[in-house]
Amino acid sequence: MRLISNLLAVSSVCFGLSAVAQNNTNSSDTQCPRIIEDLQEGDVSFNATGTTSFSLLEQDDWHLSMTFQFRLARNTTTVKDVSSLGEHAVFLSVPESFPETTRGKDIELCYYEMDPVNATSDSDSGDSNDSDATCDGILSEECQEALRSAPRPRDGDCPDVDVKEACGRPMRLWTSKPFNLSQQDCTLGGLPQVDIPDDYQTQSVMWQGKILSPAEEEFLDSYDLLVRQPFPVLITARLPGDQNGAAEIACLATKNISEGSRVPQSDFPPSGATYLDVKGGLTYLVVLSCFTGYILAL
Repeated sequence: MRLISNLLAVSSVCFGLSAVAQNNTNSSDTQCPRIIEDLQEGDVSFNATGTTSFSLLEQDDWHLSMTFQFRLARNTTTVKDVSSLGEHAVFLSVPESFPETTRGKDIELCYYEMDPVNATSDSDSGDSNDSDATCDGILSEECQEALRSAPRPRDGDCPDVDVKEACGRPMRLWTSKPFNLSQQDCTLGGLPQVDIPDDYQTQSVMWQGKILSPAEEEFLDSYDLLVRQPFPVLITARLPGDQNGAAEIACLATKNISEGSRVPQSDFPPSGATYLDVKGGLTYLVVLSCFTGYILAL
């Protein structure tokens, strides 16, 4: 398995989670998310990816992509890593002409994410199908309707989305403030190992580091689980003067395993509790202590 062996320092993890100020569109002193800087420098190679296309506010063919990059702890005479990491990121890709339109300049977006689910969609045949991230078979119809009815961005905030009763699980992570498409200095022309159309721009929506066991067997169990679990996600949007806004949901998994990376060996969905299920509370340790741009519900 191709793994990146150096463990990120806690300070780097905190930096990657910081919110990006969006009051400068093209400023030389713009502070981009760490994941964007690393990608701009060609210093990132993902182990697993997944992407889906969707429409929002009558804008067709937007793309939401999810990636995982794993780092196995090294314990040698010269290197003593404390933990392994699974780095989980989400990116939004839109036609590069859209941010220059009136709608593109004014749109406000919020991103929400639930914990991953040990389930497969009704349409999942086991083959990779990036365009299909349906939640049928993963979330109930009641839950999907509750998500689509979620409050839109308002008054400069991303409102709390309370769907625990309808979905049987809470919303775990969301952007604290709406984001937009104005950060031209912090966009990419594409993503490694992800099929994004030409003439699209890509920006970071979310990044988090999950602490995993340094023990190889448990680490590999976590890897096998994380790259196949679908994450229920919600994007809401509003334009100034628009009372209705829009919402789109997806259950996105990183089905595409990059060449040279480990092909998952364990059964999915798992038949019993896994290391990650039992130790799930620990996976957010770094995130919880460092988040400044996102809200993490416990």
